[in-house]
Amino acid sequence: MPHVFTDRQWSAAFGEFRQSGLTMAEFCRSRHISFPKFRYRFYSPRYRNASTVGSPPGIAGVPATALVDRVAHGFVPVHVRPVPVASVDLDRPEPAAPLELVMADQRLVRVPVGFDAATLDRLLDLLEHRS
Repeated sequence: MPHVFTDRQWSAAFGEFRQSGLTMAEFCRSRHISFPKFRYRFYSPRYRNASTVGSPPGIAGVPATALVDRVAHGFVPVHVRPVPVASVDLDRPEPAAPLELVMADQRLVRVPVGFDAATLDRLLDLLEHRS
């Protein structure tokens, strides 16, 4: 097909596309037609009536007629789902904050709740070089 199509040639190409069973990209590739130009013309109001006859495969498996209908209205449906929120158990107390020791040399040691005192004593011996 020539690079500059007449209205009649565009309408014929749309008819061939509808009958082909190919996706728009496959059809354009097989006919050496610019995909962006074809898609633009296919969905333009000027050719809308000619392109909505039949129900060919459209883009990504959505029928072309459904896409044209969506474009005609100017809106595409959007489904918003709420983000799940973690439940808060108000009966359960918050965990206690860890104990923080600031050493003479400004080292900070955080000791969690339920620590092992013997292990902490050995750690402090190491840090303070106690014997």
